[in-house]
Amino acid sequence: MVHLNPADLAAIRSHGVSEEQVRWALGRLAQGRHPVRVERAATLGDGIDALDEDDLVHWATARDRGVLEALVPASGAATRMFRDELTAAEVAALPLGPDPSSWAGQPKLLVPFHRAEDGTVRRPLEEHRDEAQALGCRRLHLTVSSSHIERVRALVGEAVGLSTQAQSTDLPALGADGEPVRSGGTLVLRPGGHGALLANVEATGAAVLLVKNVDNVLPEANRGPVLRSRRLLAGRLVRLQERAHALLRAGDRSGAETFCREVLASAEEGEDALARLDRPFRVCGMVRASGAVGGGPCWVDGALRIVEGVELDGPVPGATHFNPVDMALGLRNHRGEPFVLADFVDREAVLVTRKQVAGVDAAVLEWPGLWNGSMSGWNTVFVEVPAETFAPVKS
Repeated sequence: MVHLNPADLAAIRSHGVSEEQVRWALGRLAQGRHPVRVERAATLGDGIDALDEDDLVHWATARDRGVLEALVPASGAATRMFRDELTAAEVAALPLGPDPSSWAGQPKLLVPFHRAEDGTVRRPLEEHRDEAQALGCRRLHLTVSSSHIERVRALVGEAVGLSTQAQSTDLPALGADGEPVRSGGTLVLRPGGHGALLANVEATGAAVLLVKNVDNVLPEANRGPVLRSRRLLAGRLVRLQERAHALLRAGDRSGAETFCREVLASAEEGEDALARLDRPFRVCGMVRASGAVGGGPCWVDGALRIVEGVELDGPVPGATHFNPVDMALGLRNHRGEPFVLADFVDREAVLVTRKQVAGVDAAVLEWPGLWNGSMSGWNTVFVEVPAETFAPVKS
């Protein structure tokens, strides 16, 4: 067992982290990686469905009922977005001003991404707000870093929901010497990855939540295909969830068995089939890859899961699609009550990687990823969306 000294315990208390959590994390780091064993890649017709225009009706119904909301995890900074080798002409063409590097370290949410035809500079903040409105969402939620939350709040007011990743979810790192990483004698506790945002998802209180990454956003002139596919994803979720909820209210075992077989590719029977339907639902857009796929939609233990490259020992043979993080989530049960999302987490699906922490090479632990292990117990449907809907600004 790793020894924690009085200074370590003081650091733990200051973060609001439990000593038990820290000891568990250090023990798990000492075990190393546990790669996911994938049965096969999910492909079109085998785990990935096509879009269906009929689902637009169900999206419109949800919009009119006012149950759609949107969430953009936007805590990330633009630390790695800027290249030094830009020419003067390239710099002049960007909406960033004369010194693009001055934006490094700023929240991606506030970096000027686009210049509209009228010359207006647009940031992800405005683009995601307008996209959410066009989707019929009654509220947009953003997760932001605690160091920038007041700055963002001053820009958006009360119209947008803001939350931060709870400091109580921070985790330690383990050095090559088998000791927790310390800096100046103080235990280093670092954010536990996007899986820590599951509580933020639940705290939105939404019935249907549309989730998308902050840097994957298009200007208004190119937004048409994005709106179409995201409306269809939301409509598919609403249609499937309403059907499942009707079966649960009726106690229809036979219908639940059919739903499990035809929609979820699972073989539960009787009460087990009804219990299977009593879970959160998610419909996830998947983009066809043009090159090698490091991770993405897969079959794992007979169920559909999103697997990241860091969870694997190598590429998945036959993989054709990747995960752009474009999801519609159903967060309430057939009685209209919110699910307790922690009940559906695969707690063994933590992510173990190596990073530089406080100047040393260290093993780093992250909570089960938000769309990986944190949602592995959800009823999951994958749908192919056009490649033109995925246009992240990475550099």
